[in-house]
Amino acid sequence: DVVIDVGTGTGILSIASALFGARHVYAYDLDELAVKSATLNIQRNNQQDKITVQQNDLLSGVQLEADVIVANLLADIVIRLAGDAGRVLRKDGCLIASGIVKNQQHEVEEKLISSGFSIENTLELEGWIAIVAKFLG
Repeated sequence: DVVIDVGTGTGILSIASALFGARHVYAYDLDELAVKSATLNIQRNNQQDKITVQQNDLLSGVQLEADVIVANLLADIVIRLAGDAGRVLRKDGCLIASGIVKNQQHEVEEKLISSGFSIENTLELEGWIAIVAKFLG
């Protein structure tokens, strides 16, 4: 699978995706220091052949077709991401969004549904929500 990690931070989700068998991972973060940190961590885990890291604002200008998008971001950023996520995901592709505070879950789910996703699963841990959504195309 082709995976996109939006807001990669330290690169942990990119590294995990590569180690679990992703064909290629594209990792994006707006923060230049995060890009440097992710690059270093990816090298330390010998995954530089499978992971491409770039500085970018969410999915702006990204012209890939992905099977999975992972995004550990706050709710308002997931809401901003929803439309572009549908643009780059293959039909039946999966968006896994975490970092959502419980009281913002409904707002995020509504935006995902209006952007062409179905909510497949939600997980909660100590007031934080992760949403697994499938792009219906």
